[in-house]
Amino acid sequence: MKSKSISQSLTDTLKNDDLTNLTKDGLELTIDSFINDEIIKQIPFVKSIAAIVSTAKSITNYLFVKKIIAFFKGISDIPQKKRQAMISKIDESKKYRQKVGEFLLFQINHCDDNLKAYYISQAFKAVINEELSYDDFMRVSNVINRLSIIDFEDFITREKFGEDDSALIGCGLLFLHNPNEERTKEIVISLGNLNVYTTALGDRIKKLYKTII
Repeated sequence: MKSKSISQSLTDTLKNDDLTNLTKDGLELTIDSFINDEIIKQIPFVKSIAAIVSTAKSITNYLFVKKIIAFFKGISDIPQKKRQAMISKIDESKKYRQKVGEFLLFQINHCDDNLKAYYISQAFKAVINEELSYDDFMRVSNVINRLSIIDFEDFITREKFGEDDSALIGCGLLFLHNPNEERTKEIVISLGNLNVYTTALGDRIKKLYKTII
């Protein structure tokens, strides 16, 4: 199945379907129950990939489905109308080259575990609830996929950082500043030790996930 049709199916699912079946009875879904549950397979995106998963024994396909389920479950408590309104608003905007479904499909596929897919779903939920801009959602998704899950969770829970936190600096979550530096045109002369601060994006991420992690 072509990537474009899968991404459109994902968009249709997010806009039009009741995802509460994914959390019914509070039970964790397994891959086997996902494949065999006829109710769940009525969800357009699930229907689109169920045949692939049931016939292909590829580990990659199984892991991909688990990540999709984790994402769906993360936003299953958001009313369908709210999802539909926000996704339509973003997709109809001329600002973004990628449709929402295409961007989500790319990001979820690149998650190296289910928990990352869930964390991305929580950022997307914040977009739908107008607590986070879509621009920042794209940034947050990229950060999650660039960091290891250990480094990401450590950033959320830790208060103090140092110059050796290069991974966090490289992702734009921290920045270095020398309060004693002098600037002469474009030349910066360091006169003291560097201080480490969270960036504006880092602050938003810590605020978003502090009650989740």
